[in-house]
Amino acid sequence: MAFPKISWVGFYVLKGRELVLGPFQGKPACVRIQPGKGVCGTSCLRQETVIVPDVGQFPGHIVCDPDSRSEIVVPVVIDGRCVGVLDVDSAELNSFDAVDQEYLEQIVSMLLLHSGVRNVQETAVSSLEILQRLTFLNSPDARSLRILSEFLQRFEIPSRGDP
Repeated sequence: MAFPKISWVGFYVLKGRELVLGPFQGKPACVRIQPGKGVCGTSCLRQETVIVPDVGQFPGHIVCDPDSRSEIVVPVVIDGRCVGVLDVDSAELNSFDAVDQEYLEQIVSMLLLHSGVRNVQETAVSSLEILQRLTFLNSPDARSLRILSEFLQRFEIPSRGDP
């Protein structure tokens, strides 16, 4: 596994008035989340990244995976409106910090830019395809995201419409 501390990663896409599960890797997850509810809904409503060192201490945490112990959620914001979130969970406490936040936010920005689409569902699928292609990254912790960020900066990731 490329990121051993990460137990789940995926996207929720805002459809109507709820976040709906999009592409993900990991155990089955909650399918629908109301904005303002749980970590994902809070991140979407506030339009800011939320880092939770211990999900058991987060008021209103939604237990999708009982093994999840910490979480980071990055909102996907287009034209000042949250249209989805990138959710990353870990089975270990305190797995995420400001460094992870910085690089995950850069990754979300780059993926939106490189995808060449404004459709979040398609962007999310493209993002997970990129992550799956990078399984050679065997760094011992979530700092591997720095490598992924640098990879995306060095190489142009073609949009789905490019040859």
